[in-house]
Amino acid sequence: MRYKTIGCILASAIPAVVAFPSFAQEGLEEIVVTATRREENLQQVPISIVAVTGESLQMRGLDSLERVSQAIPNMVVTGGGGGITQTNFTVRGIPNVGTYVDGVWQVGSAGLLTQEFVDLDRIEVLRGPQGTTFGRDSTGGAIRIWTKKPTSEYSAEVTGTVGTLDRRDAQFIVNLPVTDKLLTKFTAASLYRDGFVNDLTTGKNNGGLDEKVYRGDILWTPTDNLTWRFIYSSDNNSFTEPRIQDAVFPGTFAQAGAAVGVIDLYAAAGAAPYTALTQTAGYPGGQVGEWQNRSEIVTPDNINTRQFSSDVSWNLSQSMKLEFITAQTTQEARQIVDYDNSQYNLVTDVVNSRQRLMSQEIQLSGGRDRVKWVGGLYYWNQSFRQRISRYQMEEFGDAALGLAPQLDINAAFANPICTSVQTSPLLNCQQVYASAIGGGGRYDTLNLTDTDGWAAFGEATVSLTDTIDLTIGLRHHDQNQTLQPLVVVPGYTGPKAQNPNLLFQGNVLGGSSVGQTPTPSSFDKNTSKLSLQKQFNKDVMGYIAYSEGFNSGGATAYVDPSTGIRNISSYKPQTLKNTEIGVRSDLANKHLRLNATLFNTIWDDIQAAGPVLDAQGHQLPNLLTTNVGAARARGAELEMTIVPTDKFLVNLNLGYLDTAYTSILPGTLFLDTSTAFAQAPKHTGSLGFQYNANLAKGAQLITRVDYLYQSQFWRSLAFLRTSFWTAVPAGFDESGGSGIVNLRMTYEPPNANWNLAVFGTNLTDERLINSGFFHGIWGFDFATVGRPREAGVQMNFKFK
Repeated sequence: MRYKTIGCILASAIPAVVAFPSFAQEGLEEIVVTATRREENLQQVPISIVAVTGESLQMRGLDSLERVSQAIPNMVVTGGGGGITQTNFTVRGIPNVGTYVDGVWQVGSAGLLTQEFVDLDRIEVLRGPQGTTFGRDSTGGAIRIWTKKPTSEYSAEVTGTVGTLDRRDAQFIVNLPVTDKLLTKFTAASLYRDGFVNDLTTGKNNGGLDEKVYRGDILWTPTDNLTWRFIYSSDNNSFTEPRIQDAVFPGTFAQAGAAVGVIDLYAAAGAAPYTALTQTAGYPGGQVGEWQNRSEIVTPDNINTRQFSSDVSWNLSQSMKLEFITAQTTQEARQIVDYDNSQYNLVTDVVNSRQRLMSQEIQLSGGRDRVKWVGGLYYWNQSFRQRISRYQMEEFGDAALGLAPQLDINAAFANPICTSVQTSPLLNCQQVYASAIGGGGRYDTLNLTDTDGWAAFGEATVSLTDTIDLTIGLRHHDQNQTLQPLVVVPGYTGPKAQNPNLLFQGNVLGGSSVGQTPTPSSFDKNTSKLSLQKQFNKDVMGYIAYSEGFNSGGATAYVDPSTGIRNISSYKPQTLKNTEIGVRSDLANKHLRLNATLFNTIWDDIQAAGPVLDAQGHQLPNLLTTNVGAARARGAELEMTIVPTDKFLVNLNLGYLDTAYTSILPGTLFLDTSTAFAQAPKHTGSLGFQYNANLAKGAQLITRVDYLYQSQFWRSLAFLRTSFWTAVPAGFDESGGSGIVNLRMTYEPPNANWNLAVFGTNLTDERLINSGFFHGIWGFDFATVGRPREAGVQMNFKFK
């Protein structure tokens, strides 16, 4: 018997093991991937690729993209500055990673961090720029997620999971072939977990998950040369963010030479102390435990994503294929960002948004013998409507909303904490906060961004000799964008709710453009790719490759509280130039798979969020995207699989990353060439062991244990780090720096239609910081955390 399951181990050396058949002399099987938009043996593709099957994801306890990133060298997936509703992807320290589901670029990243995987076929991670083979610009890399296709047999599958934190998951899959040419599949899943961060203010647990997934899949093959796949999917994800207060430094902003912080103003008004002892989670001798907070927010975030896609594949001949991919995606989201994460309403944003995308991609591929090629055209039309409603220092009252004051602002202004801060040329305490507790600080903004564009892309591979191939790729990107400020219209737009826990009523995203000037922007760019590969023998291939990436520019808007004026700022595109050398090898009679890559990336016109200054030149609690300079990233990746016996498998994945800013544009604040990259751990790695024990009468017990590691990395740019404002105290947590252990044991009885698994994730119970930032104006470090130690039992039934 061939070792078919281990044959599904992809370039990442991550095993695709559910059953664990015996291993014969043939060794590891050939792996077929479609990363170059055609089927190829992965060991002969000159790209740095990592791929993981759905079965392997389950076996390793990688049930979301956040956890997958912990197993992929030089890849990080975290939440954003506002929390885990947002999702940031970086590959080799570079952001702007394109995400695709069943070949469709995803218009929004909201929810991708926390969404649970349901009936996946595989995930492919492509490192480096990928524009010459994909429709949308994917500068840092591409993540391709594929769901399982309908099958030609009537079948049903039911999976139930129970576990700690009141986990209750149910998944139902039904394959219903109508004819041998018309196949259908229907998937439904309900995923529930209770929260794990106890709220001392509300008594509730934050971090809970309640997700509903529905998917309909039709695969029609009217002829041997024509295939048409229709997919409709709906994902409704509701959760409360697992916020913790990671650090409190009262007066930090004042110490930096500007003005008193928000915390100090509350203290000046006679409020209960807001200190590390009363707020910081796990502070030695403090009042808040490691998995506790004091947030007043009880309303969950909600993300509803609906997508329809049509994929038509037509084999025009034995050597040529035409493919049409059409998609329509809508994502509606509501997020509550409780920055202070306390019993007070110091700074809270309610963000309502709606994104829509229509895309059309046409691909033509072909070739034979010495020449193979693929080319395509991609068109997209995208709209993004976002309303940000800020609640700030509500305890001082808000006449516009009819809120009576709980704290006296005049008492705060008269307190020495405020009166002592009047050093010219700085504003005094009264001047700083007069607008913060008025209309300027408590703003309600609405913006509409419309984007449309097209791209032409293609690659051709020419076999120069029997063992040497040359690949040339080109891409042209053309995009137009308009940022249109909208006016919130009383009586038409749903009014701002009295507090962030209340849902907005009426037409939440309605507004008028009357009197508002749109900001147009247009960008176009040509990028290229070149690679040369050498097949040294049937088991060893080496390559050298050069590729370019491009991300369009745009515009951002903010309100200056000192004037109440909305300001708009444009930024230009950023570009990447990546060079890498790699080797792909199957050694020891195919008992050892060893893949290694060295890379060097030059990053120009970097787009990054930066501080905003008001009309008087003082920093505001807002972020503005600008171009900041240039940088480089270099490093190495190693993926290894060893199968020493017919029952034992070992995986080792390692990543090394060295990043640095090489130049900073004049006028860029709080950034220099000594600044460390954000979301770029220097060391990443994973080590896994899997053993299959043959039991009596043909039963099997499969045991898998994994250790996953990311070294410490900063979540944000320098001015949003504690180290920028003050000396980092001992014991302060940042992202990474810890290893986690996952374990799974699966029992498969002989000749049965079911299996039983017990599992544990994050068995070391590490508290992993996965979003947020520190801001000196506020004097506290807003953060969210990943899931703690969990254990569960899962049963799977299959019916045919």
